[in-house]
Amino acid sequence: MEERQKSMKEKIKKNLIEKSILSKDIPWSQIKGEFCRVKVFLPFGKVEKGEVEAPPIPNPYAILDVECPKKLPPEGAFLPVAHKIDFKHLWEAFRERGVKEDEEVLVVYHPEAPSNVPEFTAKMFESAMFPKLRIWICKKGLLEKLYDEDYQEKVGATKFFSEEAKPIKEWSPFQEVE
Repeated sequence: MEERQKSMKEKIKKNLIEKSILSKDIPWSQIKGEFCRVKVFLPFGKVEKGEVEAPPIPNPYAILDVECPKKLPPEGAFLPVAHKIDFKHLWEAFRERGVKEDEEVLVVYHPEAPSNVPEFTAKMFESAMFPKLRIWICKKGLLEKLYDEDYQEKVGATKFFSEEAKPIKEWSPFQEVE
């Protein structure tokens, strides 16, 4: 596992110059509400005994190598993880639970406030102070099906969204961190 992680870090370092970075090269609004597949989770922080240890400033907690049909370049982009809760949820998904061979992790950038927040304070939720990622572990191949209207029509939208497009495990920005 340690050797695999080193190999991934080297690969990401090599591609940093060639790959776009969300917030720097691509506006967050381009993927707002869109599903992105996480190809690589590269943590700079860590979680020990339930406590998040932040990386040295100005590093993000982690970088995700993501892809999103029709919204990002074909090679994908790097998504910096800037919030402690988002990082903790990703750590739980990748390091504690683990992702099986027949599964994939999808994330959705979702900067909106929970529905029970008064309108006058909802704007604050777009700031960096709050977590923004919805995280799903789901069956491998779901990302393509989410963007394939022909497939959804063939299966039937109701069946697709009630049965096939359900996560195996999910984390949302405002759920309690275990």
